[in-house]
Amino acid sequence: MSRETVRAFAFGLLSAALALFLFVQFFHQPEASMSTQEMIHALKKQGYTVSSPKESSNQPINRKSYSSKREKLQADTSRKTKNESSKETTNANRSFRLTISPGTTPDQIAQRLEQEKIINSASQFSEYMNQNGFSKKLQIGTYSLNSQMTMKDIANTITKSK
Repeated sequence: MSRETVRAFAFGLLSAALALFLFVQFFHQPEASMSTQEMIHALKKQGYTVSSPKESSNQPINRKSYSSKREKLQADTSRKTKNESSKETTNANRSFRLTISPGTTPDQIAQRLEQEKIINSASQFSEYMNQNGFSKKLQIGTYSLNSQMTMKDIANTITKSK
């Protein structure tokens, strides 16, 4: 490259930087920021539930505590037996209430739905969620799902999409 070419290139860069600076300073208007209350109102209007960190930490968590491993094993066995008998009677249309709490991953949700026989394959559902951008849109809450729903219906429900 010759000296004139380098100078012309440098002058072009300087001109572009100057034009960008002038545009930002004189013509660009920053977006109006919303107050916290305006944001909360907008989210509630769209159907989202808004809670403060204090409110979400006070939510009750249903966890049974067992005094021994034996009690837990007995409870699990009785639950499996109960589930097996109910599978035979309601195999056509199974309903399930899914609760999504903070930190729940799409893979955990898929595993849970497969266990409850709402979906056939957890890996297919996880892949569907990732490929279609639903994985990053999960909403905390409790949802009623059933085995007649498609993967799209389930994804739209747990992300509150339309």
